[in-house]
Amino acid sequence: MREFYKLFNSDLSNHFDFELDKHFLLFGKNEGRIYNEESFYKNFPYFNIDIYRSISSDLVGYSNVQLMQHFYTHGRFENRKCTEEGFNINISNIKYYEPSSNSYNNLNPECRNLNIIIFPHMSFDLINGGVTVQYYLAKILNDYNINAKIHNATGEVNNHLCNNFYHSDFDINNSIVIYCEGVYGNPLNAPKVVRWMLSEKGKNVPDHYFSSYSRNELVYFFNSEERISNEHGKIGTFYKFLNLLYINPIFQNYNRTRNGFCHTFRKSCYHSNIFQLHLDNSFEITRNHTQNDYLEIFNNHEFFICYDPLSFLQIISILCGCITVIYPIENKSKQDWLKTTALWPFLQENNLDNLYGIAYGVYDIQYAKDTLHLVKKQWEDIINFNINKYLISFINDICNFNDNKNTIENVYY
Repeated sequence: MREFYKLFNSDLSNHFDFELDKHFLLFGKNEGRIYNEESFYKNFPYFNIDIYRSISSDLVGYSNVQLMQHFYTHGRFENRKCTEEGFNINISNIKYYEPSSNSYNNLNPECRNLNIIIFPHMSFDLINGGVTVQYYLAKILNDYNINAKIHNATGEVNNHLCNNFYHSDFDINNSIVIYCEGVYGNPLNAPKVVRWMLSEKGKNVPDHYFSSYSRNELVYFFNSEERISNEHGKIGTFYKFLNLLYINPIFQNYNRTRNGFCHTFRKSCYHSNIFQLHLDNSFEITRNHTQNDYLEIFNNHEFFICYDPLSFLQIISILCGCITVIYPIENKSKQDWLKTTALWPFLQENNLDNLYGIAYGVYDIQYAKDTLHLVKKQWEDIINFNINKYLISFINDICNFNDNKNTIENVYY
């Protein structure tokens, strides 16, 4: 167990045996970490070790444990075959977005001297959408030649988005630190802080976290909220967005024969009562499933019942050709629900009132079926829209940090 636990968890690599044992007893069983061969295959049930060994000459001499560790560290992001079907996308060649021709021209030249530290609340894991978009932000900022680094107190994990980690490379007092709402307080004691609200206040993070934020922090929203859409005149001054949506390029529709239901509860706290929509033999998707699992699950099922109205799984589902059915929020129409998502600004500016492939309740299923073939193009448009609309204005804002009105004080008090 100790060999696996060290190999697959870089933050534990320097632990002594007794420290590993203590960590596992206290946390390991509940963290979803890989600690033996069984737990590895639980996370990657479709991994075929013989195919992985034989497909590339540089892996032929690897032991089984070395192959698993190589796949975990590198193989998920390479164009190597690890299943009978294999992956046909080379992630390293993916173009994540297409900035408009005016993007660089609209960037204040002084902003290129910014030092930005992004402080995620957890180690990198594609399963965690909030962590992934923070690494994605770092990647895009670096692509714009902005000096952005990741400071991950819970462990540095090699990944395909950003491996530019902060090791006291520059003075924290001359830097801007970005925390999400899941970070308590200001661990780095930075004088200039941006609080990126990846979820609505009090919904996904304990409400007492809010009291630990400084009132002079700038606040940016990932999702829209009903109260924001109801105060439209404050958007752009007091309410500002940073909507960056990352979609793992492995997700695609294999056009298989489909049947049955899958479902997830996740943040079902948005509902006071739930009447079961899925059938009893529906497959439940939990937080223990991996990105590879999602690819297989959504390519094998016809319907995905999503009790979490803001889960990114609903998007992964439709990209894989599985129709998403959102469990309706009590007393909220489809338009009311859309106003709480990160997609509302895109829909508004493009005179749209719907997302393709997604049904809001069972009576909307026919619409979702009829528009499923339009999903891929719409999401390409959404990703490019968000980059071009929000990123440059965000950079220019924080370059002139003290000139902004979107502070915790003004937004929440």
